[in-house]
Amino acid sequence: MKHRLLWFGLLLGSAIPVHMLAQSQIDSDTGGFLEYYAGYYQNIYKDQAVLFGGKVQQPLTRRTESLYLRDRLLRELDETGRERFPTPVPARDSYGEGSLLYDGVFYTGLSLRLDLYQDELVVRTPNEVYGVILDPTRVGYAEFRNYRVEYIPAEQQGDLPTHGYYQVLHDGTLRVLRKEFLEFNRLEERFVHRTVRYYIQKEGAVYRVRPRKGSILKALGGHRREMDQFIRRYGDLKQDMDQALVQIVSEYERLNP
Repeated sequence: MKHRLLWFGLLLGSAIPVHMLAQSQIDSDTGGFLEYYAGYYQNIYKDQAVLFGGKVQQPLTRRTESLYLRDRLLRELDETGRERFPTPVPARDSYGEGSLLYDGVFYTGLSLRLDLYQDELVVRTPNEVYGVILDPTRVGYAEFRNYRVEYIPAEQQGDLPTHGYYQVLHDGTLRVLRKEFLEFNRLEERFVHRTVRYYIQKEGAVYRVRPRKGSILKALGGHRREMDQFIRRYGDLKQDMDQALVQIVSEYERLNP
C-alpha cells in the first residue's frame, strides 16, 4: 500500500490530463483507485518503475540538510586557500545526472545523490517531487558526479572499517576505494567533523593509506625505489589525493604486469 501511495503521488505530479482522471472508469473505493493508477504509473515508466518504489528520504532534521557526494575535484577553499568544511547544498541542487546498474538492469539519465551521513543512495523521481532510497542490496553500481559508487555489504567488508557505499577510484589488479565519514552534532544540528579516507585492496588484504609517501609505499610493498621516485613527482598529495593515488597504483600495476 505504501508503494501505491508513492506511485499515486508521482502521478499527481506528472503531466496527466485532468479529463483522463474524470473519465476513468475505476472502482469508487480507495484500494481500486490506487490499484488503477499504480498500474497506469508502471505503464508510463515501464522498466524504470521499479526504481521509484522504495522509501522516500526525509530531511536529516527540520532545519538541516545532509551532506551529499560532490563533484570529483571540487574543493571548497577558505580565504587562505585551504580546504574548508563543505557547506550543505540545497536539496534541489544535490542531485547529479548519472547511470545505475540495478537488479542487473542498466539505467541512464537518472538524477542521483549519495547521502554521505546516512549512507543512502537516492534517485529522484521523474517529476522531481521525491527522493527515493534505493535498496543497496540491489545496486550493482552507480556512476555520477564523476565517481563510480558501489555498495559493499557486511559479508564482503573484510578489513574495511564498515560496510556501505564507497567510491571506487580504480579497479584493476589493485582496487582503490574512497569514503567520507561525517560527525553530526544533533544538539547544535550541524556537522562538526569530516574525514576522507582511502583504502587499497591488494591480494585480499585492505590497507588504509594516508596522503603521505610512506603510507602508500607500505601498502604497495614492492618496487619501493621506483615507486618512491614516482610519488615524489606529486609533491603535496593532499592537493589531489583522488587522482594522485589512481596514478600511483596504475604505475605500480605497470611494474607488476
